[in-house]
Amino acid sequence: MDRDQRFSKDEVSDIVREALQMERSEAAYSLSYADLEDVAKQCGVHPDTLQKTLERREIEAKKQTIRRRWRQRALSQLAWPVGVCTALVALNINGGGFPWAIFPILFWLLPELSSCRTKLFPTDASLTKTALRLEARQSPAH
Repeated sequence: MDRDQRFSKDEVSDIVREALQMERSEAAYSLSYADLEDVAKQCGVHPDTLQKTLERREIEAKKQTIRRRWRQRALSQLAWPVGVCTALVALNINGGGFPWAIFPILFWLLPELSSCRTKLFPTDASLTKTALRLEARQSPAH
């Protein structure tokens, strides 16, 4: 290895990440916040930037949790109408005649789907807003 070789910031980041992964695979590995701060300083990262990055990662993790919870609730809310409407459609098909099963679909299932739409497919803005509101509620008042 040439000691005079130069590395870009991206290469340093990749090399350090790879080395840390190697260490983790060899033994359980974790860094304290002080160690993380030291590594970041050595890589030229300002402590404020490190703090903002950690806060952003925490918000992203909360958003994933919120998204998962909202989807589970929405799907459980839809289970009963979907099941019943499916059974009614099957009865209507087997019985023939006028397609009366369209009415429960139009007046029960579609409104339920519409009400669950924002929970099944939330926007990033709504997830962020909820995550920040939950964080503010959980953090002690200053």
